[in-house]
Amino acid sequence: MEIHSRAIWSLHRGFLNQKPLEVAVVGVGGTGSELVSNLIHLHLGLVTLGYGGLHVVAFDPDSVAHANVVRQRYVSADIGRNKAEVLIG
Repeated sequence: MEIHSRAIWSLHRGFLNQKPLEVAVVGVGGTGSELVSNLIHLHLGLVTLGYGGLHVVAFDPDSVAHANVVRQRYVSADIGRNKAEVLIG
């Protein structure tokens, strides 16, 4: 079996530099809270490699409810607080 690999996308030279990349996440429920958690790892990796990391802004008008604690990136102490503020703050 032969495996061929080719780049699907590429970044232009200079895209990654000392300036943080701006990322906006709209909705930090199930998928959004997982995305923000993974962006933390990406940020740390970029900083470790000498780049500017990420500047993440999250938007979500919802507050954390009991049902969110089991299936999203929240804990009981977060109940009643704004989801975006909990994850970003």
